[in-house]
Amino acid sequence: MLTEALKSRIVQGFESALVAGSPHVDYLRSLGFPPKRIFKGFDVVDNAHFDARRKTVSSSQSPEIGKRLEFLTVARFLKRKNLVSLIAAFDRFAATSEDTEWTLRIVGDGLERAVIEKAREDSPHSERIRIDGFVQYESLPEHYASASCFVLPSLSEQWGLVVNEAMAAGLPVLVSNRCGCAEDLVETGVNGFTFDPTDVDALAGLMKRVANGNMDRKAYGRASQRIVADWDLNRFAEGLDAAVSSALTVGARALGVSNAVLVTALGWK
Repeated sequence: MLTEALKSRIVQGFESALVAGSPHVDYLRSLGFPPKRIFKGFDVVDNAHFDARRKTVSSSQSPEIGKRLEFLTVARFLKRKNLVSLIAAFDRFAATSEDTEWTLRIVGDGLERAVIEKAREDSPHSERIRIDGFVQYESLPEHYASASCFVLPSLSEQWGLVVNEAMAAGLPVLVSNRCGCAEDLVETGVNGFTFDPTDVDALAGLMKRVANGNMDRKAYGRASQRIVADWDLNRFAEGLDAAVSSALTVGARALGVSNAVLVTALGWK
């Protein structure tokens, strides 16, 4: 494809790259970028900030998974976040589960708010679905701490930092396989599961699996914290340092006339 050929041409003008995770490494490699000059760690969060509510738990005890039996998602209200399908999946879960205590909470705001609120109103289980507005960063840990499982059903997601946040808070996760973080952060049957975001029944089935009591949510939550511990601020700093060092080792190269024309045409300086 012409687009990929142009991208390949453009990336050849860079000495190193700092990317989010494994899928991004693979993509750069497919464009011909040298693997030894690609470093991971671009998308991380302050894990300690989201773990703060659990610091009082003795290290000899399991972190307490939320006070409510609740599926939580935190997202901008955009079509690609697939929140209407999440509501549909919860409806199917609720219709086939004998457990009536589980609820769904959607935190965020955005252009699709009216559409999402309409989906909730039309739901036969609307009383078990809560839509909260935008939450400030300082208050997010409280929302994660009160939930029992995190769900990200996006149709498209370059990474999905909310998954890092939920895992740092000690939650099991259900993550769309179209999220960039899924490959690196979700270990199937260990801290959560991935799913096809277009398959509502599949997500409903995973919700039922989480809720039926056969899955140790505390163990999954501990695994989430163990996995995400390697994706913290230090990883970003180390990745950036390695990328800079690699670039300095390679040294600046002449852009070349054709590449210079291409960069100018794209509006880069």
